[in-house]
Amino acid sequence: MDDNIENNNKIDEDMMITIRCLINNGNEISCLIGPGGCIVRRLRQQSGAKVSITDGSCPDRIVTVTGSVDNVCTAYNFMCRSLHDYHMNRQRNNHQTLTIKLIIPASHCGSIIGKSGCKIKEIGRTVWRTNVV
Repeated sequence: MDDNIENNNKIDEDMMITIRCLINNGNEISCLIGPGGCIVRRLRQQSGAKVSITDGSCPDRIVTVTGSVDNVCTAYNFMCRSLHDYHMNRQRNNHQTLTIKLIIPASHCGSIIGKSGCKIKEIGRTVWRTNVV
């Protein structure tokens, strides 16, 4: 029985995942794209993930990252650092909270929240400065 639990908790290295986030600030999206797309190209190269950003026809832009778990984590780490650096350079020591809105399909919310909210509470306790709304 314990072996089954361990096997269920292991990450399949070949499994592809997709995570989407919403960026609703034109300056933030431009710091992820960069002049001529140079930053998003570097993001793709360094992470190995497929990264796409919706066109600029509306103020809200969706960033879609697809790849292995490691590749997607690397891509989001890169994106968070880029956004953090942008805000630190812009705000000059004004420690404003950086918000990244993940887009989670309704069909997946239960597995993230967990029974009686136990998983989401654990995420809030263990992940650096996570606020769940």
